[in-house]
Amino acid sequence: MGVESTIRETKRKSQLNTKLEEVDEAAGGITMKRSAVAIGAFLLFVACTWAPAQEITIGVTVSTTGSSASLGIPNQNGLFLAPHVLGGQKVRYIFLDDASDPATAVQNVKRLISQDNINVLFGKSVTPVTIAIIETIAGVKVPMITFGSTIRLVLPMNAKKKWVFKTTPNDNNLSSQ
Repeated sequence: MGVESTIRETKRKSQLNTKLEEVDEAAGGITMKRSAVAIGAFLLFVACTWAPAQEITIGVTVSTTGSSASLGIPNQNGLFLAPHVLGGQKVRYIFLDDASDPATAVQNVKRLISQDNINVLFGKSVTPVTIAIIETIAGVKVPMITFGSTIRLVLPMNAKKKWVFKTTPNDNNLSSQ
């Protein structure tokens, strides 16, 4: 009789553990559903808040002339292929040539910000020109997506460089050893 009662007790515990696991899975599913609902509500809120801006304006300053035109022209040509609708919003691109000159690039960015009210800035493959622009974009908190590869564009991170995002690997990843 002792063996039979031990087997029954083991089966009962096994069934109890299975029931507890089912409860845990159900609770996890409920938590995931709640998270999904919360994320969905947040995205809906963001979409409704940003909806009045009927158009996303992207400023582009590249070197289509000057010493770095060999980098700027392919960057501009790539952006000609960019979508004209993002998340249901129309996108307008404004292209300006900075002639590979840092001072001209800064003037272009100031114009794009003040006159064209850009939401984001694309541009620059050349480090000195990009570094010149960082001060301007950080002052008005406009994000810049840069084609430059030097790590100095984003590190060390500070209040100004947090507005810079790179599309290329860091230069230290590109150098041979």
